[in-house]
Amino acid sequence: MKITTEIDLFEIDGEQTKVPIPTLVVKNHELSSRSAIVVISVGGHRYSVEATELRQAIENATNIRRY
Repeated sequence: MKITTEIDLFEIDGEQTKVPIPTLVVKNHELSSRSAIVVISVGGHRYSVEATELRQAIENATNIRRY
């Protein structure tokens, strides 16, 4: 089974993206028997990461408390 999600990129190197809007692609890892590995493709590069670590990194990055 192949699962793919595409996410529009908001900025690249601090510059707002223009049309056509580039995407970040997240897929399941085809060769891994572990469903906990995902592949992120952006800018012609592929990165394999632990899904739980990616979720935690996103949670940490969006959990900003402003005083």
